[in-house]
Amino acid sequence: MKTSKGPALWSWVVAGIGGVALAVALFLFVSTKEGGGVVARVNGEAITRDAFYEELVAQAGPAVLDRMVTDLLVRQEARKKGVTVSPQEVDRQIEEMAAQFPSEEAFHQALALYGYTEASLRRQLETNLLVKAILEPQVEVTEEDLKAYFEERKDRYNQPEKVKVRHILVDDEKTAQEVREKLLQGEDFAQVAEAYSKDGGSAAQGGDLGWIVRGQMVPEFEEAAFSLPVGEISQPVESYYGWHIIQVEDRQEGREVSFEDVKEQVKQDYIDEQIVQMSGPWLENLRRSADIDDRLRLLGR
Repeated sequence: MKTSKGPALWSWVVAGIGGVALAVALFLFVSTKEGGGVVARVNGEAITRDAFYEELVAQAGPAVLDRMVTDLLVRQEARKKGVTVSPQEVDRQIEEMAAQFPSEEAFHQALALYGYTEASLRRQLETNLLVKAILEPQVEVTEEDLKAYFEERKDRYNQPEKVKVRHILVDDEKTAQEVREKLLQGEDFAQVAEAYSKDGGSAAQGGDLGWIVRGQMVPEFEEAAFSLPVGEISQPVESYYGWHIIQVEDRQEGREVSFEDVKEQVKQDYIDEQIVQMSGPWLENLRRSADIDDRLRLLGR
């Protein structure tokens, strides 16, 4: 429903191995199961596991190995400095990411879209948190820096107008009108959504899409949602996805905030941005000082 694919699931230190790692894991599984070394046959002609492996390495080997080396270097440095990250910290990160999606199903769909499993996401987030824990003590923060940072990014911190919405998505206008009539006659929105909506992610939540701001949804949906009074059922709204029946459950007007209102958030954002800038040179320095034995000569270093 949203115009974007949800929050980017990679983060600023180590890109996820994603689908390539899955393919390598599949290769290892198939090699173990197939004693004869054949991973597929096409009209009787074999694709051998050796040919498959060589193709995987040629196409993605350098990127995968580079990421694995980076991950290991970070973890070695964390052990050396006595820096740890608790499972609860990783859990909070995942919860914050999941909360940006309308449902748990939508969150897992986004993970799959970017080639992640929960296990690979947890490992990446843990690595990122280790980098942050190592570098954060080196970040100098002054009141003047924070105020300047805030002034340059005021729009980021101002509270936009937002509405809490739910919807039912169907294929055609006739069905949309039928659904609207049921709602106007007092039938329960959640039950009707579960019965009729083809938006599986929100249907299981009674049609709930949560809070939205302008720019998140397709234009036709957004125009209707932000013009509806709270509690009212919309006329059928056509979009690229089909026909929507929308209800606004709550509304919050936009407002400007002061530096003092958001000082702690500004401080955290400032620190995170400094760590992003520091992390590249820091990782390169780790590489230069490390003894990396690249047996397959993939890294090109």
